[in-house]
Amino acid sequence: MVKQDTIMKQNLIMGFPLYHQVPATFFAQWLQMERGPVMGAVVVNGSYITTAMGMIVENALNHKDWERLVILEHDMIPPLDAFEKISRYSPEQAVVGSMYFNHEAPFNAMVYVEDSTGFPEPISSQTVKEWCDKPALYPCDGLGFGLTSIARHVLEDWDPNVPMFGMDKQFGSHDLWFCHYASQQGYKVYVDSGIVCDHLTEVPIGLSQNQQAAQVILNDEI
Repeated sequence: MVKQDTIMKQNLIMGFPLYHQVPATFFAQWLQMERGPVMGAVVVNGSYITTAMGMIVENALNHKDWERLVILEHDMIPPLDAFEKISRYSPEQAVVGSMYFNHEAPFNAMVYVEDSTGFPEPISSQTVKEWCDKPALYPCDGLGFGLTSIARHVLEDWDPNVPMFGMDKQFGSHDLWFCHYASQQGYKVYVDSGIVCDHLTEVPIGLSQNQQAAQVILNDEI
């Protein structure tokens, strides 16, 4: 595995698929973040998510001088140094997401591996703990796009016969769809367990909620 501090920093362009309002908690965090590698942003407001993502990619590719597109949804609270870490991924680390968690109990990680039928299942809470205890880039099959970066060459070289974003019964969200078909084209997908984000509801949902819910389930089974 390539150590991130050995990679020359890359320029990032942000993609914001917004829907009319931005929480104050998100905006306050954005203002405090280290944004040195960020050279621009594409904002789409109020469009259906698959349409919004397509518009973000199309508009981003009209800009030069960036190497990674960073999707950031408005209910995410990333660590302040997230963009510095993202800027040091290698081009071969084609799709890299963050560690964050579902809004509802048992607060599963939005990180998935496909079962024998190809259906995406969230990684276990034990795997979450093991990976977060040893921060690194870990291969996976799918990610939520709350905070996820994509190397430019993936978007430029995407198979034109394959829709970039879609939904069906197998992949019920645009992000799992993208990860699956990116993998089918030979691009590697990772989660960076060194970037742990809170996921906003009325209160932030994070690593502690995931681990506490897992302990409750374990105690009920004993």
